Amino acid sequence: MKQLARRSLGIFVAGMMLLTTLPRAFALESDIRGHWAEEALQSFADNGYLAGDGRGHYMPNAMMTRAQFATVMNRLVGLTEESAAIANYTDVSTSDWYYRELAKALAAGFVSGTSATTMSPDAPISRQQAFTMLSRYLKLNTSDTSALNAFADQDTIADYARGPMAAMVDAGYVQGSDDRRLLPEKQLTRAEGVTVLYRAKSSLQAGSRSSANGLKDGVYTGTGAGYGGTVKVQMTVSGGNITELEILSHSDTGGYMNRAKKLLDTVVKKQSADGVDTISGATLSSKGLLTAVNACISQAQGGKDTSKTGATGGGGHGGINTDRPAGTEISKVTTGTYIGSARGYSGTTTVQVAVDSNGIITKIDVMSHGDTSSYFNRAKRIVDSVISKQSTKVDAVSGATYSSYGILSAIENALKGATGSQDHAQTYSVVSWKEFTQALAQAKDGDTIRLAKDITDAGQVDAVSAATATINKAVTIDGNGKSISAYKGGKVTKNTTDKSGAIISTSEVEATFCFDVTTATGIQLKNLTIDGASFGTKLGGAMYVETGAGVTLSGVTFKNCAAGNTSAGNGGAAIYAEPHKGASPTITAVNCKFENNAVNRGATGRGGAIYGYNANVTLQGCTFSGNKAAYGGAVAAAGTTKLTVTGCTFASSNDGVYGGDDIYIFDGYTFYKKTMATDSAVSSNFSGNTHSADGNDFAGYRVICGRVLGEISDTTSSSGNTITKTCAGSGALFLGGHDVTFANTDYDRMGKTAPAEKTAEYKYVLMNIPYDAFYAAELSGNQVKVDAVSSATKNKTRNGGMMSGGSYHVNADGTDITGITFPVMMAKEVDLSNYKKVTDSDSVSITVISRGQSSAVSYTGKDALFESPSYSYYELSEIPAFYKVMTVGVDGTLSFGKIQGMATDLIPEAVGTLSTNSRYGDYQLNLMNTGLDEKKPVIYGVVLRTKEGADYGLRHLENIWRYTQLAFCTGFKTEVHGCVTSADHYKSIMGKTITGVTYFTDQGQFDLTLSESLYVPVKFANTFEVAGAVANSGTTTVTMSGFPDDFTAEYTVATAAGDLLEGFSCDGSTLTWSGIAPKPGNYTLTAADRNKVYASVATSFTLASDSAVAEYDSQTQKLKAASDVSEEALSNYLRNITSVSVDGTAYGARGRGAVPIIDGKTGLIDVSAKPFQIKPQSTDSGYAVTVTATGYPELSFSMTIPDKIYAAASLTGGKLILTLKDAHDSAVELSKLENPKLTLSSGAGKNTVKLLENLGLTDLNVEIPDAVVGTEYTGIITSDNHPAIVFQATAEVADTMRTEATS
Repeated sequence: MKQLARRSLGIFVAGMMLLTTLPRAFALESDIRGHWAEEALQSFADNGYLAGDGRGHYMPNAMMTRAQFATVMNRLVGLTEESAAIANYTDVSTSDWYYRELAKALAAGFVSGTSATTMSPDAPISRQQAFTMLSRYLKLNTSDTSALNAFADQDTIADYARGPMAAMVDAGYVQGSDDRRLLPEKQLTRAEGVTVLYRAKSSLQAGSRSSANGLKDGVYTGTGAGYGGTVKVQMTVSGGNITELEILSHSDTGGYMNRAKKLLDTVVKKQSADGVDTISGATLSSKGLLTAVNACISQAQGGKDTSKTGATGGGGHGGINTDRPAGTEISKVTTGTYIGSARGYSGTTTVQVAVDSNGIITKIDVMSHGDTSSYFNRAKRIVDSVISKQSTKVDAVSGATYSSYGILSAIENALKGATGSQDHAQTYSVVSWKEFTQALAQAKDGDTIRLAKDITDAGQVDAVSAATATINKAVTIDGNGKSISAYKGGKVTKNTTDKSGAIISTSEVEATFCFDVTTATGIQLKNLTIDGASFGTKLGGAMYVETGAGVTLSGVTFKNCAAGNTSAGNGGAAIYAEPHKGASPTITAVNCKFENNAVNRGATGRGGAIYGYNANVTLQGCTFSGNKAAYGGAVAAAGTTKLTVTGCTFASSNDGVYGGDDIYIFDGYTFYKKTMATDSAVSSNFSGNTHSADGNDFAGYRVICGRVLGEISDTTSSSGNTITKTCAGSGALFLGGHDVTFANTDYDRMGKTAPAEKTAEYKYVLMNIPYDAFYAAELSGNQVKVDAVSSATKNKTRNGGMMSGGSYHVNADGTDITGITFPVMMAKEVDLSNYKKVTDSDSVSITVISRGQSSAVSYTGKDALFESPSYSYYELSEIPAFYKVMTVGVDGTLSFGKIQGMATDLIPEAVGTLSTNSRYGDYQLNLMNTGLDEKKPVIYGVVLRTKEGADYGLRHLENIWRYTQLAFCTGFKTEVHGCVTSADHYKSIMGKTITGVTYFTDQGQFDLTLSESLYVPVKFANTFEVAGAVANSGTTTVTMSGFPDDFTAEYTVATAAGDLLEGFSCDGSTLTWSGIAPKPGNYTLTAADRNKVYASVATSFTLASDSAVAEYDSQTQKLKAASDVSEEALSNYLRNITSVSVDGTAYGARGRGAVPIIDGKTGLIDVSAKPFQIKPQSTDSGYAVTVTATGYPELSFSMTIPDKIYAAASLTGGKLILTLKDAHDSAVELSKLENPKLTLSSGAGKNTVKLLENLGLTDLNVEIPDAVVGTEYTGIITSDNHPAIVFQATAEVADTMRTEATS
């Protein structure tokens, strides 16, 4: 093994990424630079709230865990107090890096755990969990949940989060998505989690300064720079809360300020101006108000007055034109009349410029303006100067500078056109996507937008331009022989926003662009090439034509376009035309080319180039080549579309996978958008077209009229819908149960006779298919069997929930998951008599126990397959939407083909992270940006795809344990939660690279392509140990064996809290440290492969103190620092206490079943703890106590509790007899207790039965007539002057008592 001798341990690979950061200057390769959340991430990194690996790496796209979110929030608000209650959580131990952080969160009250005993620290945090934490810390009113009524997915919010989510909505922190969803269960990435906290930073930090929001009662005033001048605000604070905000004065236009002042209500609700958005249409007035409000808040928090004065001078529509125009030489302009517009002082100025045949400006008319008349009339004198000098290089008019600039800019914009336009039409010359989309927004009917050069940055989105170019006016787009193509400079940020424009989530995607053509008629595109367009949000690819729009295309080429939306029924990678919300649109394409366009929609894609649904489509002299879709490689039509194709040429390279390489006309009753049906009656006319044959029977018929094969059962069709009516003048193959008719035209390829339609009959069943048989046809490059899942939990396999939905099991005891229940098609004559037939009369009842509670569920009919033998089946009366085809071998073996008919959604930018340290397997794959957590489909199976061509099928529970969290074993973790794991099928994935994941679900097939491939580092059997040592010894022994020869080790050392330690070095046999003084405790040594071929290996070791650091103080009954020991050393000792033994019985200090005895911060011994409720074994010396702490010698001492009172009890004949004694066995009178009260109960937890509760105790003899013989009762005596006294007593038989048999 190659080793780096005594390499300094300066690198630490920690999965949680919560380490000390380097200064920003050294983070030369930061992974947050250029990220959509860079501002928030960098701010938190710079302030020490967010930590990385010390090299500028913060993993913004990785999922944020509950522990990480709490830790960052702790650091943000500066929490230090810790709660000892953290010991009650069984999934958090003292060795975990987040132990103290979660203790702080508990003390602050914003974290309470996922159950009474679990914290789920490593689980990804969801939106509802994060917002609940924030709501708790901000102490928002959570009693009113009416705000949730506005959201479509409110029923998916967990009960615990409903109040907090509503409060966050009311306070303005949460708005929801565009489609009115809150997405409560969506998991947050580290970037999203930090952004949530960044927006609430001021409110959170204000909350950390006081019990309310850090505001001192009083009345405060502040000012800000509004649009027209200074705006003054008065803020009233009462009871530490903002109670009123009032505008005292302003100089803005009343309408804009009235709109802007709405944000003051939001500030009062949120009790902060942090994250309050400006009001659309009144941005500058809003900014002035927020500046004034922040000045008031700063003063109320004891800070300085941050008021601003003056005016932004902008205008409600975008601000003043403060840029001096560059100047245009008129001699370079050709004859014509030009119109141009530009921003003036407070509005838009529009001019008309006339240029004669000699290129001389003869007249400039101001058509409109929005400035103050007195200033503008002065500025108009500049027009004479421009005409006189035949140039816009003239000085502005003094006293009207900005109005002058507006006029000059409008003149220059008018003169940018190369030719004149009629009827005051304007020509825009554009050179970029930004200019193109701006021109579309500004243009009027009749205007022309001309490309001055190729546009190569289409889809590069910024604050002004957009990926979708909307054409809603009767404009002409003149390509001028140029092209528009997608931005190739890299990825762009895609934001998902709510109604207010606030970003809910972001992702990095490849740049795409498209056109939304809507409403207007008379739209023209000419002499233009559109290359690589893709519609990601609506249907179609390059162009979506809707709502009565009319567009004519002449000499336009569409190439390499894709229908990017994966909705069922999508089509038209170049053009998709449908009415949408209005009248039928009209498309006319003349002499256009459609090359290599494709619909990426699996089995339902329609029209590789053009798809018309209830539209008017006319194609003249167009050529189609290399286009592809499932139906109609070039063109498809459905509904009431009127399709005319004349003189067009179709190359043999067009491909209709399931029919109609050139044209497919949907006839009769067909499916549209999954389950929506339409009765198509397309009217079509074809003449003079040229088609190329390719010799394939079905593909040989280039035009097909028929239904989507396999989607419906056979016989329903439009009444009287015949070939001659549907495909007038053509000879076309007609499928779907109708007669086949051919005319002797070029459609009749090579004189063929149309093939008779096959009438083979099939039957369909729902069948239990073992995993190996199910995956056999779905996997490539991996012949190793996919085993059943072995389970020791027995409940999750049988509850039909997320982890086991879609599966079945053979064993009724739940010890396995056998395979998948899935629709199957087979020949009708296949004999299934050897297999169990499940009918509607069958039923199986399954009882499961969850958290001590049992529940029974009955599965009836086809659902009874859930607990049935392999190959059991249920006959289906209807053809399923998707299925596997089953065949029977000569030996009777059943085989299953690939899934047929399942709609495929492509998810091209999924984000994945791979961990080699998981509780659920040797590897864990976490996926983001998939949408699956929101869809919550029933998952039948999942396949991991690798770059090397090998696929791996995953199984329920063991591998698929969350929608987007997958785990698998390769032979090292042989048991997970008591379940034996299966590794043979997955061993070969080590050393390969995962590139994609395929989900088979009841909502379709989801093909995920990872934005960054994930290499699976190789694990290996090894010995890696570090001998324990004294902390100040400076050296210890390391044992390493079994490491591969090419494993080049880099070593790191970290504390139990995950903090990187410098000053250590390792040569593979010795670990040394110098110049540092490590504290006693547990540490981790990690060996990482420098070449990243192998997985990292880690081992824990202990550095110990060679002397006692604590001693018992009998006066204060606490542990204190020993002589010459610092308080810091004592504090470390207290944090490392693992158990306390009292009279020989050990009690854990942390984790499951812990009994906290010694306070981890103060060292105080809790004399009311359970061990001290029992009398000491020695009444002379008291309790024998031994404290065990990691890295320290055991500390033993005796302690007495002089005033401690104990109780002994008997329960006979329905009478409880109590005896009180002190530590020396001397009797104690009841009068020693002030206001004593007795509680007596049996059972525990939910099964607790109380016979008495807080009964005033006046006598040591108490009648208990309802006691049950043989039952053990626990009594508690409370008083005002003594800790609770606990005792036990078992009811004994007596004549006067009820027995259990007679009760």
